[in-house]
Amino acid sequence: LVLASDVLYDKATAQAFARRIAEARNRGSTVLVSDIGRPTRKAFLEELRSLRPEERAEFSCSGNALQRSGDEASQPEKATRVELLELPAGGPAEAALAAWPAAMLSRPDNHGHVL
Repeated sequence: LVLASDVLYDKATAQAFARRIAEARNRGSTVLVSDIGRPTRKAFLEELRSLRPEERAEFSCSGNALQRSGDEASQPEKATRVELLELPAGGPAEAALAAWPAAMLSRPDNHGHVL
């Protein structure tokens, strides 16, 4: 099982990660990659599809991560769409994501990073 989240920060990393995913799939591994729609996703998918043209590589399902920072009672929630690539496509993660409610991620008051 290869599980990765929020890793497509730059083009070179996205392309290298696609090569690792192709290698894992060639060995029969299941792959789950989540992403919030970074611009480098296109480079990742192009590289992966060139290496595994027989496989449907797309972020085909999504959910929302809900986040509050600080005092949860007084802060509004921020919803961020998170999309999932599952290989082989159409597996149990897609079904589970469709059935489960959104997750809540709480951050400390002084945490600067927001999804």
